[in-house]
Amino acid sequence: MANPPVNKPGRDDNEGNDWFNHILDVWGRLKSLVNNYTYYYARIFYVPYLKVYNEFKQTIEQVKKQQSKVFIEDINEKLAQYLVKDIVPDVYLRLGDTIFHYLIDEFQDTSPVQWYNLLPLVENSVSQEGSLFVVGDTKQAIYVFREADYHIMKAVETRNPFPSASHSVSELNKNYRSRQGIIDFNEEVFKNKVVEQGYEMPARESELLFWTQVSEKKDEHKGVVAITILDKDEDKLPERSKVQELITDLRTRGYRYRDIAVLTPRNEDVVRVTTWLNEKEIPFISLSSLDIRRRKITGEIMAVLSFLDSPLDDLSLAVFLLGSVFEKTLQQSGDKNISKINKKDLHVFLFNHCKKEPLYKSFQKEFAPVWEEYLAPLFKSAGYLPLYELVTEIFRSFKIFENLPEEEATLCRILEVIKDFEGEDANSLKSFIRTAEEEPDESRWNMDVPEGTDAVKVMTVHKAKGLGFPVVISLLYNENLHRGFPFIVEESGDKISFLKINEKIAAKNKDYQSLYNQEKVKEEVKDRKSVV
Repeated sequence: MANPPVNKPGRDDNEGNDWFNHILDVWGRLKSLVNNYTYYYARIFYVPYLKVYNEFKQTIEQVKKQQSKVFIEDINEKLAQYLVKDIVPDVYLRLGDTIFHYLIDEFQDTSPVQWYNLLPLVENSVSQEGSLFVVGDTKQAIYVFREADYHIMKAVETRNPFPSASHSVSELNKNYRSRQGIIDFNEEVFKNKVVEQGYEMPARESELLFWTQVSEKKDEHKGVVAITILDKDEDKLPERSKVQELITDLRTRGYRYRDIAVLTPRNEDVVRVTTWLNEKEIPFISLSSLDIRRRKITGEIMAVLSFLDSPLDDLSLAVFLLGSVFEKTLQQSGDKNISKINKKDLHVFLFNHCKKEPLYKSFQKEFAPVWEEYLAPLFKSAGYLPLYELVTEIFRSFKIFENLPEEEATLCRILEVIKDFEGEDANSLKSFIRTAEEEPDESRWNMDVPEGTDAVKVMTVHKAKGLGFPVVISLLYNENLHRGFPFIVEESGDKISFLKINEKIAAKNKDYQSLYNQEKVKEEVKDRKSVV
């Protein structure tokens, strides 16, 4: 709407000029109306979705209460509703002790709700000559997608959140991990090249421009950084041959496989890299897939446990019946009537299942010998046998170790997890299933890798945080970092609004433009940090 819909008439056309001025007036009012419409469009766009969400949330809350469940993502919010200054003595009473000193590592990855929950406890401690010691680096804040906010650390650095206590900030400038050549390269990239490419604002915001480091490693070798730029080709994948070539060359120069790590932006890239290494028979360990919960066989075992815990869970039973454990069991059975049953028969059975009765009832009728041989004993034992014994009985009944020997490491790890779980005075099948589904910490479920295994490590950039390797091959892809925002949050006092703002809408309103620019800088900071 930059230009009016008609051309200006000649100077001598008085009537035409009168009409033209009238059209300009109407056009101006129309532009004003469109701007007003745009303002309200952005503000009300998500209202229908929020209404549906509100109804759905109420239903979810009712179901949680009925099933006595608390979601992991709800815990911080519920703590925030509970933790206020007046309740601090009650918290310590329940803990049975008083905490006077707090140490928080990786402070740049703290989320607003976590910090809000900690504040009353820390404030109580420092008021009684306690202390808060935080360690962090805003340049390493790469968990924005998990609601981490490095601004919290920046605020604590610049202003004392507890005026009654002393406030001291120390900057550590010695790098104990990297050689000087690597540090010099980082300085050149983030203090010079990033600015030259027009990203000074996000670099300044995230403090990538303000740092000084020197290497603690005093030997003559300063380390090497090499950059190879390849044309994108989804068919030939030139990076595949380059990675294979680099690892082969590194081996001839005396490096072991375990000295090398390949870092990728996403989990799907990890999978691609492992196939490239496999092509050349290069041993590798994918650290992004050591969580046994991601393995198919674990899913099948959890499915049969879910069925035994809740026999009306048709989906879990169907998942197990169509899995490799059950298929191998049928194939290896000495009973010809059982061994002749194949996956196609099970597909037909499941497709024709009558919904008027539970799936396991139909299975009892259709495949009575199979039910009696394999599932009936487990069905009768569930709820009576301890968890560890129930799982070992599943392994024995379906001869999983014998039929799937390649999964031995995963099966042993499952038993170790259950043993640890029972050691925590938890022996409930239901609570174990819930823990397996909801526990975000992978450490309990990770497969142990033998120390000294000579294999290339492949993982995402996020997974590699805190680790160090003699040689790192990092794959970076030139992507459109700014892809727009599904919504932008506007906070005003206790009120929060979800706004639909894109570049064109932002141009119509200075407040929207300000919000859009702030969000754009946040997005650029997040993407640039992922590269770091």
